[in-house]
Amino acid sequence: MTFRPSERLLFVSFGVCFVFVAIVMRSFYLQVVAREHILARGDWNHRSERVIQAGRGDIVDRSGNNLARSVHSADIILDPRHFYLHEAEHEAKLLEVLGALDGFDLSVFDQWRNARDKSTLPRFVRLAVNVNSALASEMVSGLRAEGVNALYTESSFQRVYAHGGLASTTLGLAAADGSRGLSGLEMQWEQELAGRAVRVEVQRDSDRRAFQLTEPWELSEARGNTIVTTLDAPLQRFTEDALAATIEEYRAEAGIVIVSRVETGEITTMATWPSYDLNRAFTGGGVLWSNPAVSWVFEPGSTAKMLTFAAAFDAGVLGYNDPIDCGGGATRIGRFTIRDTHRMGTVAAWEVMQHSSNVGTLRIGRRMDDEVHRQYLERFGLGQTFGLLPEGEPGYLPRLPWSEVSQATISYGHGFSATPLQINMATAAIGNGGVLMEPMLVSEVRRSDGTVVREIAPTARGRVISEEAAELTTRALLTVTQPEGTGDSAVPTGFTVAGKTGTSRLSAIGGYEMEYMASFTGFVPADDPEFAITVMVLRPDKSIGYYGGVVAAPLFREVAAQALLMDGIFPDVTSASLSEAGVVADAEQAALVAARAAAANADLSEPVPASAPEGDVLAGGNGVVPGLAAANVMPDLRGLWLSDAISRAGAAGLRVRVHGTGRVARQIPMAFGSREAANGYVELWLETAPLPERDEVLHAP
Repeated sequence: MTFRPSERLLFVSFGVCFVFVAIVMRSFYLQVVAREHILARGDWNHRSERVIQAGRGDIVDRSGNNLARSVHSADIILDPRHFYLHEAEHEAKLLEVLGALDGFDLSVFDQWRNARDKSTLPRFVRLAVNVNSALASEMVSGLRAEGVNALYTESSFQRVYAHGGLASTTLGLAAADGSRGLSGLEMQWEQELAGRAVRVEVQRDSDRRAFQLTEPWELSEARGNTIVTTLDAPLQRFTEDALAATIEEYRAEAGIVIVSRVETGEITTMATWPSYDLNRAFTGGGVLWSNPAVSWVFEPGSTAKMLTFAAAFDAGVLGYNDPIDCGGGATRIGRFTIRDTHRMGTVAAWEVMQHSSNVGTLRIGRRMDDEVHRQYLERFGLGQTFGLLPEGEPGYLPRLPWSEVSQATISYGHGFSATPLQINMATAAIGNGGVLMEPMLVSEVRRSDGTVVREIAPTARGRVISEEAAELTTRALLTVTQPEGTGDSAVPTGFTVAGKTGTSRLSAIGGYEMEYMASFTGFVPADDPEFAITVMVLRPDKSIGYYGGVVAAPLFREVAAQALLMDGIFPDVTSASLSEAGVVADAEQAALVAARAAAANADLSEPVPASAPEGDVLAGGNGVVPGLAAANVMPDLRGLWLSDAISRAGAAGLRVRVHGTGRVARQIPMAFGSREAANGYVELWLETAPLPERDEVLHAP
């Protein structure tokens, strides 16, 4: 079919008119009828929502000192395709700005620059994470002013640990973006610490790239809860430093110190060595994912003898002064010979504890049948976890029936295994009158605004032994720290300690290593227990020392002195002897304690020679300072260990303020000034503390 020219013209004209009318109608529809809908769609092209996780809650110590916090940060994103297709002339400026970031690797730009087809480059590369928000915003703003639009930021959160490696294995680790806990308290309390998911508005460019994210109030409100721990950060720091010094001195492989409150089960310190910096956990390696205090399982050795005594006292099969045959230091059971380090014949039961006799203790243990003995160990918390941290181990208790050899070795601390926390809690139970407490690391849960969501009260697991059995065990443990005992170096001057040394060989496949665990566990003050402290040092150098009384007991003394000082408990060097307080059982023990108290008081007083003129005193034994009355002189505490300095200050009626650890390097007021002018205080700077610029010298009037 053919059309005449006039018909074709008419047809074309009609088509043009139809298209024009369609365009007009479509324009009317878009601009009038569908205007709001189109605008909304246009806004969607530049704004949308994104679901992100709000920051984790804080972890603080008992006094509110921050230990872990999630801070708002930014990730820096680059669109390499857009940059090299449209903004490549700004490469030098971009590299200059990015080069200011710590550890940023610019080599990746060489690959992008040399790519033949820039359209194949990626659209999204995360160049840096957890950059300071203000710094990231300044960088991006400056580059946009130069014409670089391919670089932008996205909000993120960074987990920051305020004190680096302090309590690292206890706090545990969170993922680098703070999204979840990986170990320790971070994992155990994940449900409380984790931030909630929130929808936030994201601004986008024409290519749908998010280039800005503000933090609305909803994000702050969705932060995880704060957990208030029972840890005491200053005491934790002191203990970690003291533990590290002991490890270095004895060239040991590892160590643990646990400090808990006897009456409540609150853990104030859980120090482990080696440690690591939580802020560098993902860059430096060497992460300890588990806490040895709850996951380290070992044969406790002689420290477990206190449990045998406690069980025997409670079961009514042992009296405090019962005669016990120690076999002259050896006995044979089956094909095995059990030996002591000291040869003893028949002695009182308390002397078995004092001299840590294996033979005597196994004969006490055999007074109980194996079922009763095992039940007591279970009641003390052995063979089960406390649920304190996710990596907690239960240890091992052999099933019944026990062989004759098993019952003997279990009595003196071998043939079963326990964790340091179990030993600490069992020690505290004896000091707590026989009641075992649940260990606590968290006392409160709070919202980010400070509102208390939950309080965790101390909880008793139950009575393990009677008060009478606990008192008898305490009296026996007191003999260990007397001059004739194995743990006399554990006692801070002016205090009493009930405790037990341990020197146990480490178990290995098919037998035992020729390496040792040196340990000491006890509570202080013995007559009114406040703290239970457990010290364990793994594989000390045997050529230097490996006995618990040599390696672990002195560390116990230093930690105990600091814990008591920080708790406001000072030595009472003028009090009556322990025998008068009803702590010591017999005259022989009373004489030992009285002799020790007299020696301690003699050590605390400044020596005054008979030939010295009235009103003169010796200056630390080095010379005479005329004109100062002994009753009013400020004692010289320089060069003393902290525990001795505290005792001497207490004897002078002074309270102490302390900076740092180690020996006393400087004091204010200066030695031999007026004691009255100090207003009852003396301030001490120890070896690790920055010294004040000058001494405040107080002269006698």
